Amino acid sequence: MSAIYHEDEETDDGLKPLLRSEESVPSSQRALSRVHTIIGYILFLILGISPQLIQNAMFSETPIFESITPEGKQITSYIVTSFMAANIFCLIYLVVQQWRPVNDKVIVYVILFGNIVDAILIMLLWTKTAVLTWLGKTSYMLLVCGFIGGALGNTSTLVFFALVTNYQPIMTTALSAGYGLSGLITSALSIAQTKYNFSVKIFFVVNIAVMACSILSFAALMHSPIGKKLVQPKIVAPDNINGSNRRFKRRRLISYMWLSLLTMFWVSILTFYVPGMIPYMTEKPSTMNYLNGIFLVFPPVGAAVAGLFKIYFLPITAVFQTAIFAYILVPVFRPNLIPMPECLLYLLMIVFSLFSGYNTTMVYLRARRDLSDPLAKFDSATIEKVTRYIALSNQIGAMVGIFVNDGIIKSHQYHNS
Repeated sequence: MSAIYHEDEETDDGLKPLLRSEESVPSSQRALSRVHTIIGYILFLILGISPQLIQNAMFSETPIFESITPEGKQITSYIVTSFMAANIFCLIYLVVQQWRPVNDKVIVYVILFGNIVDAILIMLLWTKTAVLTWLGKTSYMLLVCGFIGGALGNTSTLVFFALVTNYQPIMTTALSAGYGLSGLITSALSIAQTKYNFSVKIFFVVNIAVMACSILSFAALMHSPIGKKLVQPKIVAPDNINGSNRRFKRRRLISYMWLSLLTMFWVSILTFYVPGMIPYMTEKPSTMNYLNGIFLVFPPVGAAVAGLFKIYFLPITAVFQTAIFAYILVPVFRPNLIPMPECLLYLLMIVFSLFSGYNTTMVYLRARRDLSDPLAKFDSATIEKVTRYIALSNQIGAMVGIFVNDGIIKSHQYHNS
């Protein structure tokens, strides 16, 4: 068996190069044709639409929910909070995979079919209310369905992005763009709903049809000859790593990954703070709809840009996104401090959303680049595990951003709250 590697002369024996089996991998799999790559990109793009489609659909419907539910404007914050409370399932997933691993393919199918069940529940029961001691009259079924959608959608980031590490890096870009594209679909449906006045039920029926396409796409990736050909050969760890070298390797892994984890955490705080703030950025329902649409439409564009133009030094783009966030935030607290005409508000939201999709995707691409380098000597299992922890930092950052915004709303700090 031959080995592909680069090795320094002083490399310790315990950190011998990782092996790739060449003899067992057909040449057609090592050099994918452009047609196979395009097909794979499309399949991952379609697959990425479904996992968080319910969350984006509920967010897109908040103008209707606000006009009908007893919570009014606060229903947006409550729904997003229910999404984030479901992050407990991310931790459960990590614990289960650590001690009693479950095949990720099975979990993907559970997530995809679970979203369809959740959509049906929303269609039938979203108007149900109950009087809760600590909240008063509450749209409890919306919150329950939001929690289910959050459990499936949040956990999906840990599962799907780990799964895609078995494919070319461009498939990570496709999957990330698909996640963002779900926002474009629900936003377009929301605009069509405003124009043609169709019901919430019809809105979710269309979303169910989209989710069915994602199921077919995943089945093609897992079971078709083309899908199997897209899988890259795994990087195999050497068997002779002793305890001291494992500790050394762990320290090296931390040195490689701390920037990616920290950047993902911070970018997620900014990104997920914004949805609950949008209702307080304007008094006009039409402007709020456009801002919601921009926030959902432009992240996949940013993700696609990451596949073409890569800035691997993550702090640069994170600082740009932070500056734009700060400029948007100030008028929400002090509207007279910085003039904010609608056209400028739209432009800033577009740029912010582009950076949101770009930065999130670049964190995954940076991690894959660093860990896949033969000189780094990390195996495929390590790359998958690190990807899960990056996705977890995404969810933790999202939870922090949402809870901070929720606290500000409850304390009536926004100028029109």
